[in-house]
Amino acid sequence: MANNLNISLDFIKQMKQEILRSRYIVAKIANAESLKLYFNIGKDIETKSQDEKWGAKVLE
Repeated sequence: MANNLNISLDFIKQMKQEILRSRYIVAKIANAESLKLYFNIGKDIETKSQDEKWGAKVLE
C-alpha cells in the first residue's frame, strides 16, 4: 500500500511539473504576441504621423 502511495505522489508531482512547464510556455508566447502588437501599433502611429501634416490629429 505504501509503495502505491509513493508512485501516486511521484506521478502527481510529474503532472504538476508538466502543467507548470506548459503554463510557462503559454505565458512566453502571449508576452511575445503582446510585444509584437504594441510594436506594430507604435510603428503604424509613427508612419501615419509622418505621412500627415502637422496638427492632423493622428490620434484623437
